[in-house]
Amino acid sequence: MNRAGGATVFLAELGMYVGFAWWGLAAYQGAMSWIVGIGLPVAIMAIWAVFLSPRAPMPPPEPAQLAVRIGLLLLGAAALWAVGMPILAIAQAVLAIVGTALSLRGRRADRP
Repeated sequence: MNRAGGATVFLAELGMYVGFAWWGLAAYQGAMSWIVGIGLPVAIMAIWAVFLSPRAPMPPPEPAQLAVRIGLLLLGAAALWAVGMPILAIAQAVLAIVGTALSLRGRRADRP
């Protein structure tokens, strides 16, 4: 993964966590909002660390990894859209798509 792709995916990843937390806090009432607002991003962080990070201990095959990565990043954009932040949602979607494309291009360039 090249630096530009990695940095862009990292920014999209941070935006994804913010989107999921914000959605969890806004979608539910009382204690459940805190449980979902904090628990959902933490669960996704664990999934990302184990399966999707560049140094993942159990990476799935590349096509599956790519599909899950772009899916989660775009779900983060959908979460931002759901809480009424369309500009942030669009920015998140653009970061997700551009970052994934750059990282995929970097992987293909690294191969002999």
